Amino acid sequence: MSSEMKHETASQEKHRFLIAWYGLTDLNAAMGTDYTPGPILGALSTGNYTDAVILAYTKADCDKVNTNEQEMYMELLNADRDANLKMERDEIYSTVQLLANTPNGHKFYFSWLREELAKQGKEVHILEQECFLKYLNDSNGIYCEAIKAIEQVRSEYGTSAEITLFISPGTPVMAFSWAFAALVNSDINLSILVSPDSRKGFETVSLPYQLKDLSLANVNMAHPQHFDVMFHIYGEQPLPPALGIRQFPDTALHICVGGQGSTSIGRFRFLLKEGQSIRQLDTDPFSPQTVKDGILAQVKAHPEWKTIGFNMTGGTKMMYDGALSACRQCHGVPFYFENKKHQLIWLNDYATEKMTGLPYVEDFLRLAGMEVSYDGAWDASWNKRIALTNALWKNRSKIAMMYSAISRYNDQPGASFDESRGKFHFKLETDGSACATIDGINYPYKSFPDFVSYLTGGWLEEFVYLQLKPLLDNGTIT
Repeated sequence: MSSEMKHETASQEKHRFLIAWYGLTDLNAAMGTDYTPGPILGALSTGNYTDAVILAYTKADCDKVNTNEQEMYMELLNADRDANLKMERDEIYSTVQLLANTPNGHKFYFSWLREELAKQGKEVHILEQECFLKYLNDSNGIYCEAIKAIEQVRSEYGTSAEITLFISPGTPVMAFSWAFAALVNSDINLSILVSPDSRKGFETVSLPYQLKDLSLANVNMAHPQHFDVMFHIYGEQPLPPALGIRQFPDTALHICVGGQGSTSIGRFRFLLKEGQSIRQLDTDPFSPQTVKDGILAQVKAHPEWKTIGFNMTGGTKMMYDGALSACRQCHGVPFYFENKKHQLIWLNDYATEKMTGLPYVEDFLRLAGMEVSYDGAWDASWNKRIALTNALWKNRSKIAMMYSAISRYNDQPGASFDESRGKFHFKLETDGSACATIDGINYPYKSFPDFVSYLTGGWLEEFVYLQLKPLLDNGTIT
């Protein structure tokens, strides 16, 4: 597959393009493990499009993936699609991780997409654009690929083609980049399509700001190190607001914009310094207008707020769209935390700086609603299973498929079991003896009473301890 778009056929009729990234939800639909058709197929099935430009992110280390294993799984997925809906969650996860963001994964998805459209009698020319990003949220790379997709349509069809940018598939940074790409193409017929809830269809929304009237001179392009107030869009994950609070310790007020199911703001209070406060703004996470109106009502009530920050890292894509619109209207400063590169990205100009992050393990535990109540201790008898611990770490991406089968024995102390799958085989006898087999290598034990708890998570605690032990021995940590 070339990184250039491949136009399969040409026509003299007026062209109506759908342009979008395809994401994991689409891949799950192609695998047959999701009851929905996925955003891309859903949009193409219900819309009146003649062409679609689908951007496919290929990860930098895709050459390390076992292509033979991929092809085996692809063949199994196509063999009995009705059975795929019955797959265990862990198996679905491991299969997605194997195929996602790889050439074989793209081949699998696009083949399925074309077949499904053909079944529906839909004649849509699919143009594939393979995108080699440095990493998933490579903002500069994402923006360049978005511009490239629009420009290639322009170069062939001029400004007469109707272009719909579908922002729901992909990451929030990808959605944000479509707005910037639209900005430099405001002379053509552009519209934005979203799917807040795949069960409720699709809707066209207005852009976060009026492109033809936009003046970048009115946007605050600076990188403040403190704000009068900071809005955090967030959901179930508490990490995004926590990163913002730690990154800007002199911000006076933090407002967490969330909906039903969002983490309680009480989890964040331990991060605040004296004089700082935090409160929650409840909203509908699937209504961009509600999010926008709620934020702007707060801003209007406080004219004394001069510097307003927007932490865009969490929440739904619809919250992202509404918050971005509010940010533009009140001349706020949006930013995003990229964990993989440990960077803070300023979304007005894509400048980056080092992310402060959370330096203590206890911070993560407290965000999860837990406290460290006692110090752990290494049991000398565990030395006998270090080899097994290391083997499990090397196979960590695949051991997850065994968790659901083994974890049920946590409630049956002393019960024997014999479970196997793929290259894993775990057996516990009634006398307490156990044996683990990984890739044909046996790890036998005369007595292993905590075998179940070890296999379902205890091994990882022991592995982490072993990595930290040299630092403990030389006094670096205590």
